[in-house]
Amino acid sequence: MVIFKKFKVEELFEVVGKGTRITKQNREIGNVPLVTAGKENQGIAEYIKENKELFRGPVFTIDMFGNSFARDYEFYADDNIIVFKKDGLSINQYLYVVSALGHLTHVYGYGNQFRLNSIDSTCVHLPVKPGTGSMYSRNDVDWEYMESHIRELEAYLQETGLDNYKLTDSERSLLSCKPIFGKFKVEELFKVVGRGTRITKQNRRIGNVPLVTAGKENQGIAEYIKENKKLFKGPVFTIDMFGNSFARDYEFYADDNIIVFEKDSLSINQYLYVVSALGHLTNVYGYGNQFRLNSVKNTHIQLPLKSGTDVNNYTKADIDWDYMEALIRAMEKQVIASVVDYKDAVIAATKKVIA
Repeated sequence: MVIFKKFKVEELFEVVGKGTRITKQNREIGNVPLVTAGKENQGIAEYIKENKELFRGPVFTIDMFGNSFARDYEFYADDNIIVFKKDGLSINQYLYVVSALGHLTHVYGYGNQFRLNSIDSTCVHLPVKPGTGSMYSRNDVDWEYMESHIRELEAYLQETGLDNYKLTDSERSLLSCKPIFGKFKVEELFKVVGRGTRITKQNRRIGNVPLVTAGKENQGIAEYIKENKKLFKGPVFTIDMFGNSFARDYEFYADDNIIVFEKDSLSINQYLYVVSALGHLTNVYGYGNQFRLNSVKNTHIQLPLKSGTDVNNYTKADIDWDYMEALIRAMEKQVIASVVDYKDAVIAATKKVIA
């Protein structure tokens, strides 16, 4: 497993510049993309003739709403776009970086726009080289891993046919529909597999099995150790002392701040839905009020119900596990599609130039 560390964006990347305001009256139809704020078509609003400052890829951009995209072509940009670069990086590495900046869209919007003064508080979690410890610097960022990861993803897309990816009508409908929900006790739905055991630093030997501890960073994986105490096997989900919950489909050890849950025959996608529905627990638990075994009986979860279920009279048999599976699959396709959309945008820009 890869270890991630937190970096300030301004420590890693140079601000090439900010776009300039280009009014409709000053735009002539041409073949150079004009990038504006927005997610659709990666922010490319139209194609124009020579205008103000021309930016050249590979770079990445962040707009006023926090949308970030990698670009390896020439483009103009309006004044809601900030352009970043780091010498020597490939477009694949920029693609990895913008995927790691996806959280910005949850922070910025019309009421709180991403501007130049937002940069100094913007951080990104990136993989670091094997063996990196608690003391690290930007020199420890594993750019080679990012390159290989994106190349492997592109190869997978081609091999599976997802490089010509389109959401089906049913998947689009699924993403827009609003199911009805029912409230359940966690203990009614899931079995407690066990609680982790205390493993002191002295009893840990470097190995290849994840050791899960309490914390959100790197999904609580603190390090990799050799054979130790009780080994847990996925798919399962965990809740730590702070209420952080994660789905896991691999073998792992856990310390005594982790409780492990399972339900027979659930897939990793269904567990992913479940932990997203448990996100509220982090607002309830912390150092002063820790999640422990005696917390389980008081823990509730809202889950979707099958179509036609009476919201005033339902049981756990009415939970729509199929909906959860399908929704997560559709969302995964959307993530994969971001790479495909990038390719399509490059092809479209190339065609404009050729034309």
